[in-house]
Amino acid sequence: MKRILKNKFFAFAVLATLLVTLIMTLAQLPTAKSTIQNVPVGIVNQDQGLIGKSLTNKAMHNKTKAAHADHPMFKWYEYKTVKAANHALSFNGNYATVIIPKDLSQSVQTVGQT
Repeated sequence: MKRILKNKFFAFAVLATLLVTLIMTLAQLPTAKSTIQNVPVGIVNQDQGLIGKSLTNKAMHNKTKAAHADHPMFKWYEYKTVKAANHALSFNGNYATVIIPKDLSQSVQTVGQT
């Protein structure tokens, strides 16, 4: 046992392990209580009916905040075409794109009738 404790490499390995563990623990502390704020999300409304316009308006004016946050969770951007939304998704940092299909209002009316 004394031989192990006198070994310089063993002591160095133990100190290095403790140091790396401390650094990793300190690096993770800021992420423990993070809140989602202003995540850029695009929306494309291909539906010309009332439901598509209503969904788009509700999303654009939604100011839902996470617990203990000063800013809304999502920052909505409206795009006219899917191509423009995909370009923004690839190059401008949008995290997601919501696409409302062309026949959404008709599909909802059909479901309501059956």
